[in-house]
Amino acid sequence: MSFDFAVWEGPAPASHDEGFATYEALSTQYLESDNATPPTPGIAAFVAALKTEFPGDTDEDLDASPWVSWPLEADASGPIMYSGVRWPRAEDMNARITELTTQMGLVHYDPQADRVATPLGTPSHTEAPTKKRSWWLR
Repeated sequence: MSFDFAVWEGPAPASHDEGFATYEALSTQYLESDNATPPTPGIAAFVAALKTEFPGDTDEDLDASPWVSWPLEADASGPIMYSGVRWPRAEDMNARITELTTQMGLVHYDPQADRVATPLGTPSHTEAPTKKRSWWLR
């Protein structure tokens, strides 16, 4: 079991619904297509930061690693990354990913909760999404 997350480079959405729409569009264009696109500089820097802080590229590291899959670069295409962490590490990793994305000016989206985890484009967005998404049907 894993906790999945998406991170993308671009403006912060103004609402959770706008975040979902952006996530869907970027996923379709970059992650679900057969055309591999090198990560943008922002996503490449994010992947590098994750690899430095949470390595997983050797058998020894992989056992202690929070990552479901490796290498992390394989989970990134263009301005988006979609990856997963092992469930026992979900809470602390979710918090750390939110910190990193906020510091780096990236958007962190939680598809399980259907919510943008980094600050939204306007200061007072605490509303829940208007309807439940079926992200697991992909």
